[in-house]
Amino acid sequence: MIIASGSNNLLKAAYAAILARNRSVLTAVLWLLLLAVVSFVYVFLP
Repeated sequence: MIIASGSNNLLKAAYAAILARNRSVLTAVLWLLLLAVVSFVYVFLP
């Protein structure tokens, strides 16, 4: 479940960055990437 959430955040970040092509979404993209990394670290590191 957590892995799916993390990968979903990666997809959302890519979608926002590619389709928006606007610096205003940079904050949202960074937050989504951070949440994805935290999710993966939580799952894969004991």
